[in-house]
Amino acid sequence: DAAGCKSTTTINVTVTTPTTTASNTGPYCAGQTIQLNTPAGTTYTWTGPSAFTSNNQNPTIAASTAAMSGVYTVTTTTGLCKATATTNVIVNALPTPTASNTGPYCPGNTIQLNVGAFTTYTWSGPSAFASNAQNPTQTNAQTTNSGNYIVTVTNAAGCTNTAVTNVIVNPTPTVVVGSNSPVCLNSTINLTASGGTGYSWSGPNAFTSAVQNPVVTGAAAVNAGVYTVTVTS
Repeated sequence: DAAGCKSTTTINVTVTTPTTTASNTGPYCAGQTIQLNTPAGTTYTWTGPSAFTSNNQNPTIAASTAAMSGVYTVTTTTGLCKATATTNVIVNALPTPTASNTGPYCPGNTIQLNVGAFTTYTWSGPSAFASNAQNPTQTNAQTTNSGNYIVTVTNAAGCTNTAVTNVIVNPTPTVVVGSNSPVCLNSTINLTASGGTGYSWSGPNAFTSAVQNPVVTGAAAVNAGVYTVTVTS
């Protein structure tokens, strides 16, 4: 003042260092939903791989892919202060199994199922078939074992996927055979068969034929007897 008197006072200034955290619920398998989390603030700005952005506190990303793996950054404000944190998201690829079998089969054959190498296996199929083997077999196949066999595999990351293979068990052919027996000496023996696509005959006097309906001309006593045909479907 004019008399040269002075007065002093103080004010306390506080400088805060804002902090925040960021997290996610992964790791994930491709196709799952990514969940990002950060504590409560006033505003939120998220950025991440594949041009991801969000202003939600805890955003989600549906149908994740491996391309969405990486570092996600959130900037939050509380009052006039800002804080930044990051979280690393891992999206593991799904296994890609291919299932197969060694068929088609005939009744009585052994069904062989195959799939590539993974960590675990769960097979299911017709007639209540179930197995946890990588490449299971099923003995004494019947037509009721025909159909789709499904395998669910798990890879080292714990992700699962399925594959299907169709098994065919063909029925045993129904064979109908006949002849023009009895025949006279020196006449023609006519053999007939049906029920398949391939035929193999055998009989007396070293007779053989691959014809469906073979004939034996000039019939003699040595041609009498049992003729057998094997029919292939």
